[in-house]
Amino acid sequence: MNKKVKIALGILITGLIIFGIIAYKWLKFREIYATTNAAFIRSEQISNINFKRVAGRITKIYVKEGQNVEKGDLIAEIDSEDYKLKHQNLVHKVKSLENDISSIEHKISKIRSEMDINLKKVEKEKKSLMEEKNSLSSEIDEINARISKTKKDYVRYKNLYEKGAVSENDFENISTKLKMLTSKKESLEYKLNSVKYKISTFEEKIQLIKENKKTISGLKSKKESIGEKIKSLNTEIEDTENLLSYTKLKAPIQGVIGKKFANAGTVVNSETPIVSIVDTRHIYAEVLLEETKINGVDKGDKVYITPDADSEQKYEGVVREIYPASAATYALIPRDITAGEFTEVAQRIPIKVSITDGDIGLLRIGMGVDVEIKR
Repeated sequence: MNKKVKIALGILITGLIIFGIIAYKWLKFREIYATTNAAFIRSEQISNINFKRVAGRITKIYVKEGQNVEKGDLIAEIDSEDYKLKHQNLVHKVKSLENDISSIEHKISKIRSEMDINLKKVEKEKKSLMEEKNSLSSEIDEINARISKTKKDYVRYKNLYEKGAVSENDFENISTKLKMLTSKKESLEYKLNSVKYKISTFEEKIQLIKENKKTISGLKSKKESIGEKIKSLNTEIEDTENLLSYTKLKAPIQGVIGKKFANAGTVVNSETPIVSIVDTRHIYAEVLLEETKINGVDKGDKVYITPDADSEQKYEGVVREIYPASAATYALIPRDITAGEFTEVAQRIPIKVSITDGDIGLLRIGMGVDVEIKR
């Protein structure tokens, strides 16, 4: 074997050894690491925010793209004049109705006061008349008894007078006495009838006073009705105050303004997005790993991340979540294989990777990265 053949054979053997070593390391690397370039930087939250339940012309936008915002910062405002006018009108209506209630309460109080005073006065006077009536009735009963006796005396004296047993003077005295008693009885009966009339008048007054209770009941019903209107208006006022607060758009999260969709002067409704806020503090890598590489990958595995934009930057992370289904399963329009047409395609399993080390301030949402997951 000549020298040249030996050299060529040596080079070949050396090459095969080097290739074998490289192939072994590559296979060993593939055994230890699951690698893919189908990975992207994502944010835990991206909010396209809009005005809630209100519409109108934007009067001012307080932010610009790329600006950092805190939760609660004012983003934009729309014209609130219509809502302010509505609120003022509702408040005016409530005050007017409250004045009506105060007036009704005053009337009820006045009627009750007058009713109590008049009722006591009338009942007192009626009681006095009843006592007078009873006294007159007693006197009349007494007069009737005396008249009855005097009538008997009158008949007896008349018979005696006709027989000449008594004088004319005695007979006239009995006759006069009977006339006087009869006259007194008539006078007492007149007084009694007058008292009875007065009593009936006071009873009518008492009845009228009691009728005021119905008036009070009607006023109470009116007051309750107004109260229900006030309750309804207060609910409307509360809702209008909410709408007024909604005319000021505030940041729901801390983050960076990623995109402005509207400007001052734009007329928007409650469905129009105004800005997009990206949460840059809580980012992660979304890895779409081929199903052929998923074996051996578990939660907690260490991950090495290299951005496509700068291969010099290195990041570390850990597997936080392995989705239970392939990415195609979550597609809005799933693949239809019911017709029997099927081309075998390696499915990809989504994996969520938390970034634990590296300057995340250099990363941008949507940026592509290469990942190596150590099994």
